[in-house]
Amino acid sequence: MSSTTPLYQLGDFQFSLLNGAPQTLDWDASYRWEEQGRLLRDPAQQFLGPGAQDITMEGVLYPGFSGRQGTVEELRAIARAGKPLMLSDGLGRIYGKWAIKQLREGRGVFAPGGAARQITFSVQLVYYADDNPGLAASPLSVAPALGAAAGFVAQGLQLPAGALDFTGFGSSFGLVDWTQKSPFQALTQQATQAGFGLGQLASIAQTGIRLAGQISSGDYVGAALGTMGVLGINVDQNDAWAQIGINAANLAQAYATGNGPTGMAIALEAASLVGAPALQASGLAKPEDLQSVSTLLDSTATLGEILKVDPKVTDTLRPLIQLTGGG
Repeated sequence: MSSTTPLYQLGDFQFSLLNGAPQTLDWDASYRWEEQGRLLRDPAQQFLGPGAQDITMEGVLYPGFSGRQGTVEELRAIARAGKPLMLSDGLGRIYGKWAIKQLREGRGVFAPGGAARQITFSVQLVYYADDNPGLAASPLSVAPALGAAAGFVAQGLQLPAGALDFTGFGSSFGLVDWTQKSPFQALTQQATQAGFGLGQLASIAQTGIRLAGQISSGDYVGAALGTMGVLGINVDQNDAWAQIGINAANLAQAYATGNGPTGMAIALEAASLVGAPALQASGLAKPEDLQSVSTLLDSTATLGEILKVDPKVTDTLRPLIQLTGGG
């Protein structure tokens, strides 16, 4: 490792030979299970989702060789600011937002004047889980339907049949009920592993409402996610992605590390510039999905804002996913 190559980076602070690199990293993750009592039977266990995550980095600084006298103080300033920061590593992997929870420093081997020639440090980070604005800014609210209804009334037009029916296809709830149906459970699982919330899946489904009666929400979302590579990117597609200005390997990495919504938003922006026919010609879109993909690309501007949850994540991923001069 060179003196300037970081092992990890927290916000603007780089853990490198120059600043101080950790010798060990321990990552603890918990998962929440709730016991449910049952009459005359052993209790059941219900999985509630992921719990707290902590990362502990430990290392030794030798100011003048590795690390600086002010390294730990700089970390203290970051901790006192009380803000979660993006954590990434030297391989380009993004780990999400983390905050410094605890910081320990040990000084020894003193030089004349009290300067330490050896400084041990330990940094404990806690994972910061953002609220998902995709849930708030999604069709799980009835506001879009009410707004559309108001538009019809203002124009003196009669409301379409079922326009304010919030239980059928195209409604707030109808846009997510397919996620639990057996044909689409595998799709839902893949999407959630890539970082998509139900609200964001509903938002994608919302863009396909005009195809009602021709394709189900689940099939439409499947076509959208499949075309954008969320469900897997074939190595043979690298050149096709490159033609629209996307680094396929880094896009796949974004999906694999739970940054799927942001990755898809960036890919959508690039795809919208070339259009659905070009995506089909390159092999990225299946012929039977052409109408769905066209509808999806028409909604890029609105959908992109729902998918790009964290501007900092977008700013970090964009130069990795977009090729120079792309999009």
